[in-house]
Amino acid sequence: FIPRASFMNWLHSSALPWLWAHLPTVTVDHFARSYATTLAPRQREAVNYSQKLKEKFQHHPQIRRIARHRHLPKNIYHQKNELRIMKEARRRKEMNVRKHSKPGSVPVVSEKEKHVVSVVK
Repeated sequence: FIPRASFMNWLHSSALPWLWAHLPTVTVDHFARSYATTLAPRQREAVNYSQKLKEKFQHHPQIRRIARHRHLPKNIYHQKNELRIMKEARRRKEMNVRKHSKPGSVPVVSEKEKHVVSVVK
């Protein structure tokens, strides 16, 4: 049994710098959890370990502060913003075409169905 005060002293003195080194500093919305490729065993263990550390110390104020950060690299942020603007422009143009054409001539197709190339039976 370790008294709470001594545990907190230990956490502040020796463990906290070590924890900071093992926590990821960049979390990108939901991209941080999904990887494009399959992970190597060591990397998968490292990710799982850092996740467990975050869960274990999630109520510590400094760990909570790190976990709250949502830093996104500048080029990814601008690319995401540009894609959003392009998508809005496409949607706006489609609405304008529909508005200025004969009713029923331009069908309403949902975004989900636009990406379907063909249905295999």
